[in-house]
Amino acid sequence: MKKNIFIFAFIFSIIILYVIFDFYILDGTRLTTKVSSASAKNACDLNLKDCIYTFNNEKISISINPKPIKALNTNKIKITIKSNKIYNDLKLRVYGINMFMGITEINLYKIKDNTFEGNIILSSCTKDLMRFKADVLENNRLTDFSFEFDVKKH
Repeated sequence: MKKNIFIFAFIFSIIILYVIFDFYILDGTRLTTKVSSASAKNACDLNLKDCIYTFNNEKISISINPKPIKALNTNKIKITIKSNKIYNDLKLRVYGINMFMGITEINLYKIKDNTFEGNIILSSCTKDLMRFKADVLENNRLTDFSFEFDVKKH
């Protein structure tokens, strides 16, 4: 009986150690890998220039001003979609990738056909480089299009 309890306690301890190791040590490694591979795909830097993405045979132009993008300042986001489809209700859902600092939803206001603008004040981070992801929502539904951008600590 004591032998069975010892074996059970030993196995339980190994499982607990694995869970702690996985969440607290390996989790940071996985996150870094995801950010690195995402930044390799994103060759355009919104801090330097406006970016044009191709998605579903549509050209999507994104601009964030002023440049460079700064935390705790009002940044204007402009999205222009070159498409035969007319878009009416777009929003952005913006959140940090390398550090979760909440989710911000931005209403985009239509200024002309398929051109939208909105303002955002980004959170400040203790890290030197904060990577944000912006998911595009149409009619309050998540689309498959998103883009990423960095905010450097100044």
